[in-house]
Formats: sequence, structure tokens, C-alpha cells
Amino acid sequence: MSTPGPTGPPPQQAGDVPYGQTGPVMASAGLSLQAAYPSGGKRLYRVDLGVPLRRGPGDATVVLRFSATDRTLARTPEPRDVLRSRLEAGPVSLLRW
Repeated sequence: MSTPGPTGPPPQQAGDVPYGQTGPVMASAGLSLQAAYPSGGKRLYRVDLGVPLRRGPGDATVVLRFSATDRTLARTPEPRDVLRSRLEAGPVSLLRW
């Protein structure tokens, strides 16, 4: 188990979603559970539970979010042997080297 840092998602602004409105930033308390499956896997599954500390009319009582991310796909470079084995483009003309 781990606890998320003090940073969170940015507040939603009008225009982020259809019929969205800009609202005040509200404090909340929550719990986050993160796990990788299978053991040692690169995909991270996360369940977040949030409860607002101060509720207004029409506000949610509990927020539950599920997410799955695999951030290694965009950052993992190809191994050196794969890079070396790729063919480079040949000369445009066979008569000029």
C-alpha cells in the first residue's frame, strides 16, 4: 500500500466537459490502493476513495475511482541489439556513394 503525494488532478474548469462549470476547490480525505498484477507487472491498477470534508447542496457524499495505467510503453527504449539490427536507408542513387 502507498499514499499518494500532496498533488492531485487539476480542478475542472468550465469547458473541460459538456455543460461544465467552474467551481471552488473543496478539501477531501481519502484512501488509495495501488497494486500491480501479476506480481512485478508493469501495469498499475488503482482504486481511490474520497470523502468531502465539507458538503454543499448537490455534492457527492463519496467518490470512487478505478484506473489502470501502463506508463512504461511510452518511455521504454528498444534494446541495443534491436536498434543495431535495423537496416538503415541506402543511398538514393546506386551509382553515387
